[in-house]
Amino acid sequence: MNGCLICGSIVSGENIFCGECGRFALLLVRKCSRCGAFNLIPSDNRCFSCHGKKLYFDSIYSHYIYCGAVSTVISVMKYSRVRYYAEIIGANLAGNIPEEIIKGRTVIFPPMTFFDKFRRSFNQAEIIADKIALRHNLVFDNKLLKKARKTKPQASLTYAERQTNLKNAFKLTRPVENENFLIVDDVCTTFSTINTIAKLLKQNGAESVNAVTFARTSQYFS
Repeated sequence: MNGCLICGSIVSGENIFCGECGRFALLLVRKCSRCGAFNLIPSDNRCFSCHGKKLYFDSIYSHYIYCGAVSTVISVMKYSRVRYYAEIIGANLAGNIPEEIIKGRTVIFPPMTFFDKFRRSFNQAEIIADKIALRHNLVFDNKLLKKARKTKPQASLTYAERQTNLKNAFKLTRPVENENFLIVDDVCTTFSTINTIAKLLKQNGAESVNAVTFARTSQYFS
């Protein structure tokens, strides 16, 4: 038995919210077929998130919309440095990912600089990725990606600024030709980080790159 991450009430299995708090946790079900973002009309190719943008990843699956109870939990995890929240979120996400998105893939995550990881004491994406790899018996490569330089916090930047901010920010530590990868992160905002890593992998011969995040921001929800 676990406790609801919002109110502490007992919940069963890998649930993270009780019935009441779960009313304020929105599953992401209306998805753009191209980038996986919430879309009022999923078949509409004028998605606000990806229209006119070059995508290097093959698909993104996000379980929740980043708002309400979900955004509260993620904020507590990151800014109050609550490591066990990342472990609970990872277990929950691992139990809800469609098999076709992850099957046969090497699991990776966006790395932090040494200083940033030291300051927070953990990389939540690494913990979530490890949970997914263990649950689905996938290879977990926690050394493939290195942060080549320090970047500005992404949260306050526009899409264009994020692209500039991430230019040459990551490097590979080994060849990746013909491999299939799964990038795992806690939140996807503009997909800049995922797209940058996917581009690096594809340019170095990776076969395909999918991504999974616990939550996805949306212009329709706050």
